[in-house]
Amino acid sequence: MKNHYLIWHLAVLFTMTFPNSSDGNSEWILKKNKEGITVYVKSNPSFRVKTFRGIMEVESTLSELVAILKDVENNRNWIYKCKESELLDTVNFWHQFNYYEIGVTWPYNNRDVIMELKMDQHLPSKEVTIAIENANSYIPNKESLYRIKIAQGFWKFTPLESGKIKVTYELTIDPGKNIPALLVNGRAVKDPFMTLKKLRSTVMKGAYKGQHYQQIIH
Repeated sequence: MKNHYLIWHLAVLFTMTFPNSSDGNSEWILKKNKEGITVYVKSNPSFRVKTFRGIMEVESTLSELVAILKDVENNRNWIYKCKESELLDTVNFWHQFNYYEIGVTWPYNNRDVIMELKMDQHLPSKEVTIAIENANSYIPNKESLYRIKIAQGFWKFTPLESGKIKVTYELTIDPGKNIPALLVNGRAVKDPFMTLKKLRSTVMKGAYKGQHYQQIIH
């Protein structure tokens, strides 16, 4: 068991992209550009973990993408490592609280997080932004899980002249409780890449095609 634990840690270290001399600053650093998805990371002086930003373009509409995010029960099928997803409360069309359980590699316990999502649309660009804030005290902690206390970022859907939508996913999230920052930062590229890839696949399946919200200007 101890040997397995050591091998797992070594595997994580050797599969991570080795930091270069610019990793110590707060500039965005391109870490992956593959399959139409780019992933950047940057150091954040306020946190021990890095912030990631994933970007891609999809053939979709603002309403379809918003509908995918609002279908919280299905979020577990495309958010990478998400085991459970549940809508806790809808304040109004623009404001809601979501619950997520996030899978963590052995020997650590899974985490859960309460996210407060506030959506806004900017005119005249028609860009839709969904701000993400942590709301960890919204419901009591679950005994078998560790509640994430740091999670903040956003989703951004930007209409392009080509007719496509530029999707930006940025997040700072710290699972905390004895998981070393080195291991957390090792997931700062794969997590957004896989989430965006699976989101694009969800769009392409067409289950949300034709969705239209009157509240959103297209």
